Amino acid sequence: MAKNKGTTCSKVQSREMLPVPILEKGVFRFDCSVHDRNNASPSISFKNPKCRDTPITNCHVNPTYTPTFECVMGEQRVNIELPSGTSFYGTGEVSGQLERTGKRIFTWNTDAYLYTVETTSLYQSHPWILAVLPDGKALGVLADTTRRCEIDLTKESNIKIISPSSYPLIIFGPFSSPADVLMSFSRAIGTAFMPPKWSLGYQQSRWSYDSDARVREIARTFREKKIPCDVIWMDIDYMDGFRCFTFDKDRFSDPKSLVDYLHQNGFKANWMLDPGIKHEEGYFVYDSGSKRDIWVQTASQKPFVGKVWPGPCVFPDFTKSEARSWWASLVKDFVTNGVDGLWNDMNEPAVMETQTKTMPESNIHRGDPEYGGKQNHSHYHNVYGMLMARSTYEGVKLSNEQKRPFVLTRAGYVGSQRYAATWTGDNASTWPHLHMSIPMVLNLGLSGQPISGPDIGGFSGNATPKLFGRWMGVGAMFPFCRGHSIRNSVDHEPWSFGEECEEVCRLALRRRYQLLPHIYNLFYLAHTVGIPVATPTFFADPKDIELRKQENSFLLGPLLVYASTTEDQVSSQLLRKLPKGIWMSFDFEDYHPDLPSLYLKGGSIIPLAPPYQHVGEANRTDDITLPVALDEHGKAEGFLYEDAGDGYEYLEGKYLLTTCVAELQSFVVTLKVLKSEGSWDRPKRRLNVKLLISIGAVLDAWGTDGEVVQIKFPTILPETVSRPFRLAHRLQFSGEVWPGPCVFPDFTMSEARSWWGSLVKDFVTNGVDGLWNDMNEPALLKTETKTMPESNIHRGDLDYGGKQNHSHYHNVYGMLMARSTYEGMKLANEQKRPFVLTRAGFVGSQRYAATWTGDNVSTWQHLHMSIPMVLNLGLSGQPYSGPDIGGFIGNATPKLFGRWMGVGAMFPFCRGHSDKRSVDHEPWSFGKECEEVCRLALRRRYQLLPHIYNLFYLAHTLGIPVATPTFFADPKDIELRKQENSFLLGPLLVCASTTEDQVSSQLLRKLPKGIWMSFDFEDYHPDLPSLYLKGGSIIPLAPPYQHVGEANRTDDITLLVALDENGKAEGFLYEDDGDGYEYLEGKYLLTTYVAELQSSVVTLKVLKSEGSWNRPKRRLNVKLLICIGAVLDAWGTDGEVVQIKFPTGVGAE
Repeated sequence: MAKNKGTTCSKVQSREMLPVPILEKGVFRFDCSVHDRNNASPSISFKNPKCRDTPITNCHVNPTYTPTFECVMGEQRVNIELPSGTSFYGTGEVSGQLERTGKRIFTWNTDAYLYTVETTSLYQSHPWILAVLPDGKALGVLADTTRRCEIDLTKESNIKIISPSSYPLIIFGPFSSPADVLMSFSRAIGTAFMPPKWSLGYQQSRWSYDSDARVREIARTFREKKIPCDVIWMDIDYMDGFRCFTFDKDRFSDPKSLVDYLHQNGFKANWMLDPGIKHEEGYFVYDSGSKRDIWVQTASQKPFVGKVWPGPCVFPDFTKSEARSWWASLVKDFVTNGVDGLWNDMNEPAVMETQTKTMPESNIHRGDPEYGGKQNHSHYHNVYGMLMARSTYEGVKLSNEQKRPFVLTRAGYVGSQRYAATWTGDNASTWPHLHMSIPMVLNLGLSGQPISGPDIGGFSGNATPKLFGRWMGVGAMFPFCRGHSIRNSVDHEPWSFGEECEEVCRLALRRRYQLLPHIYNLFYLAHTVGIPVATPTFFADPKDIELRKQENSFLLGPLLVYASTTEDQVSSQLLRKLPKGIWMSFDFEDYHPDLPSLYLKGGSIIPLAPPYQHVGEANRTDDITLPVALDEHGKAEGFLYEDAGDGYEYLEGKYLLTTCVAELQSFVVTLKVLKSEGSWDRPKRRLNVKLLISIGAVLDAWGTDGEVVQIKFPTILPETVSRPFRLAHRLQFSGEVWPGPCVFPDFTMSEARSWWGSLVKDFVTNGVDGLWNDMNEPALLKTETKTMPESNIHRGDLDYGGKQNHSHYHNVYGMLMARSTYEGMKLANEQKRPFVLTRAGFVGSQRYAATWTGDNVSTWQHLHMSIPMVLNLGLSGQPYSGPDIGGFIGNATPKLFGRWMGVGAMFPFCRGHSDKRSVDHEPWSFGKECEEVCRLALRRRYQLLPHIYNLFYLAHTLGIPVATPTFFADPKDIELRKQENSFLLGPLLVCASTTEDQVSSQLLRKLPKGIWMSFDFEDYHPDLPSLYLKGGSIIPLAPPYQHVGEANRTDDITLLVALDENGKAEGFLYEDDGDGYEYLEGKYLLTTYVAELQSSVVTLKVLKSEGSWNRPKRRLNVKLLICIGAVLDAWGTDGEVVQIKFPTGVGAE
């Protein structure tokens, strides 16, 4: 028997794997050693195994990511570290969530009846991970082993793959998008077979329709009730005693007559075949297989016998070409009974009454040399089902070379898509299984298998009318669409749950049949280039992190399907997160709360057909409907692929591929054919163009396919019409603000933002350094609502939602004004960073402006409230905020103003501001003591500016708030979570008193766990906050400038050091020019300092530096905090080692 000749180790080795470029640019094979590379098992996943084993010579790039490995007692453990924020998908047929971080699975094909979200092995094995990087680029990882394999994604942004023998690892990419990765992957493993078009219709199944009379009844009822359907499946009960390739003489006595009836009524007949062949002499299948010696053997080289439905069974060894040819010949003969499609079930292989649910791993397969030769079952287990599907596919093809086979397989492996569709196994009639069906179908598609779907309604258990209808609504949008149920459940046909559910099913399936030309387009792409039919919503914008875990929506090309999968919510009630761009809502005038919501991406055209009862009703001369959604430029494009729907003449050019374009010019949308491919002539047929212009509003026109069709806009359009169709109805709203009657720019329009930006640009030439946007909620005087009417109209950009009333845009008005102001300032001087302050904002405002907490009051309550307000703004994405120090309205007292300045000087945004009707609120306005408190507080801030600038650098680059709640130091400490009189500036803890009768030193402090060293600037005052530096930290300080402009890069730097319990500390200093954008070109200096205590000496040094700036020559003052009020310091030169020796009598502890 062939042995695996890979690396085996008696001790742990850990090193980088060895890369070799293969297949095409950006694809690398990795092995643990040259020996392993030369002795690896053949690839079964690659369509052409030689591609995996043949290096390419024209590749001059190195891999971006190189895996490391450990070899422990022959077990290969591969580790791949990826950037933080990487998202994981794929891993084949898996239960649970779409995004796989936190999951661990085992690739071992298993009969997983009634699996749950925790099940770690299902019916198929795909040792493949699609990793989407934080920037939207992606890479794929294939562990090219057929053996049991552990894929561990429990650690964020880390892939660990463990298998009991050495194996090649193939990394595809990183490429620019997930779609690019999947296309490259498909060029390696092969694309999906091109299915016959009838297989895209609805398919009805049950375990079992127990007689041909029952099958006829089901078919007749579909046609009577006008519920579209193309296929009826026969489960194992059609067989004679569950013997494959036989028919029960009583219940299915004349299969050809049954098939003729089904064909006459527009149905295809699909039948099941299991791998277990009854161990029975005289049974022709057993006898012929035994004669040819094609059974899987035991370790003692006897045919293995295991129990399945017929009783004791033997199993064909599909790893042998002789066995596959034998099976294919049986299939060929079987198909002459009128069989249209075949279903391979139980092919993991499943064996009953065994703990493992399968045959022993010691069983022997006498495989072909190109598969790895003679090996035990542990080597071939995961590919058994795929090789059975291949044999079945080839047998169907032998029976009629002019027809495309359709095979459905339960078990599979990477490459199964070349031969068979799949379904998601024995699911349950529950809402969690309905929900789970979406990520399962999507992850199969992301693993190379684009033709899949669940048992609609659930296989086991009894669906409710609501569950079945909802499931049919979303299931009708899946690539493979079939209802199937267990024999002891209630009937699960579309009419089985009452009239309302029946109507929902009818509407859902009519949708599918109208969408079939578009779905067939997607199968054409899956077959030719490897793009999945159904993809996750984030494929529309891979950079959008929020979309990556979205599980109740998915894409069919440019068509977005949004479905509710919970009992208490219909799709129209979902809180939708749409990808960026224009998404036009539409339906088929078939709204029902249990049907998914549909959106067409702006810039797209998709083809539709009439709602046939079955695919065979279609004719090439039938009308074609083209829904059109224009993009922000008033353009759209789409295509229609047509061929015979079966057979292989399309490979000889006998097809028609039409690309259509539409464009809006002068209130006329013109649709025309851009190009055509293929040798088919265009039939004479009508073309119905439906232009989506807003929710519920469609303009349509009729014409002839191939000719120009135009749609002219009427004089009056609905109020919700989107931006490309706006007419010159420019009625202005007027409301009273400070100048009196006012009009308001519509910042939702790019024209308005550009106009405002140009005004700002000119205004800035007066020497303006920063701008303040106030009253931009927008606020109006003398109105009950304090703002403009919600019925006002904004003619918004399409990417914002188009023309909508004010209730839609109210909350973003201030942000869009801030954006316009920011862009105007930037136009005035591209070399300077704008500073904009906005009162009104929305999620995203932080990209353009700082904010303050509005018109507060000069009271102790408002002082206290300022801390949680600033912190919650930071926790909501806006790190740059602060209150009006001292309060805006009313008169502060000296004590209140001084205390407020003490804490306000520590906020990210530090500004005093007061109402014109109040007393003066400058720092010197409240007497000498308050003036001194303010002086000390602001000196603190200026000395802390290098540290605060560090925090802004982190906020800008990583999104970490400048000020965070104290519990950020220990999120597990429940007591810290409501602490409102303290907050963190990085490792610096600020504890402030916000009540009149208590100073900060009298506070009952709850410090986070760890070491916190108290310190000040030799500036103690009872009205100033107490400060603590976390052990293990170093922060930079500056001299107490009077203004930032006084600073010079050669000024002394002070580093404040607090050691942790291990005697170590670390911190950094980020420096750039403080303005402009040269830092984006690398013109900065980022220095990481470390300190360590050894033998009563603390050594501080530079750990690393980044950026192109040179380090200036300047003095460095290191201040080591050793206890309350005790500091050891030393002077040195920045960039050089500085040491502090503990004096005699001072304990280094």
